[in-house]
Amino acid sequence: MGYDIRKMQLRLLEILKETDGVLRPRGLRYFLTGGTALGAVRHGGFIPWDDDADIAMPRPDYEQFLRHAAEWLSPHLFLRSHLSDPDYPFYYAKIEDLRTTIVEGPTRPFVGGVFIDVFPIDGIPDNMAQFNRFDRQFRNHCKLLHFLHRDPYKHGKGPRSWWPLFLRRIYTRKQVCEALNRHIGRLDYDSCKRVGCYSPNYRTFVDREEVYGDGTPVMFEGVELMGMRDNDAYLRMQYGDYMQLPPEDKRFNHSFLHVDFECPYSEWKGERK
Repeated sequence: MGYDIRKMQLRLLEILKETDGVLRPRGLRYFLTGGTALGAVRHGGFIPWDDDADIAMPRPDYEQFLRHAAEWLSPHLFLRSHLSDPDYPFYYAKIEDLRTTIVEGPTRPFVGGVFIDVFPIDGIPDNMAQFNRFDRQFRNHCKLLHFLHRDPYKHGKGPRSWWPLFLRRIYTRKQVCEALNRHIGRLDYDSCKRVGCYSPNYRTFVDREEVYGDGTPVMFEGVELMGMRDNDAYLRMQYGDYMQLPPEDKRFNHSFLHVDFECPYSEWKGERK
C-alpha cells in the first residue's frame, strides 16, 4: 500500500470533526454515508482497512455549503467542487487538507489533498417511467464527464481518440458538472418521498423521512457525528447482512498511487506514471 492507513484515518477524522463543527451549528443537515456509516455502526469508527470517508447532504444544505465553505472552513481546508475549480472532474464535492498530497488511481488522473467526499442527496421521481428517463439522462451526463476527464490517448492516437478530443472542443468539465447537478437536483428534496445519492455504479433510494429524517448522533472514533434516523434500514438496503465481515480477499480500499501527509499538494513535484 505504501502509507500508514491509521494515519490516513486520523487525518480524515480531523476533517470530519471540523465539518461537523461547521455544519451543525448553522442548522445544515449531513449524514455519514456509505462505508463511513457502516464503520460507525459495525466498528464504532472506521472500517479497519478503509482509507476514505463519505458524508451526504440534502441538496438545499449541500448547495449552501458549497457557496459558503471558503468563509466557514479553516484556511488549511478547501472544498473543491465545480464551483471552486473549473477543471474539477467530479459532480460531487471533496473537502481537502491543503497540507497533504494524494495521487488517486490510474482511472482518476487527479492530484489533491487528503479528502472526504461530500455527496448531494436528491429526490427521485415517484413514477417508474419518469425515473428511468431521469436515470438515463443522468448516466449520459456521467459518460460525457468521463470522456472529458479521461486521457484521450488512452487507446492510442487513432480513431478512438477522436471522440474525446471532439467533445473537449464543445464542452468544459464545469459546464457538464453544472448541467448534471441541475438535472439531479431539479426535484425539491423536502417534498419528495424517496431520495438518495445518485451514482453511476450504485444507488440506494430510501424513504426520506423514515430513513434520513433530521439525523441521529452516532459515535465515530469517540467523536459525536451525525448518522441517519434509521441507519439499519439504509445499511441493509446498501449492504445486506452488513454486520457480517467480508472475507479478507474482499476487503478493498483505494490504494492511492501516492500519499504524503507532510507535503502540500501545491508543492508536489512528482509525476504520474
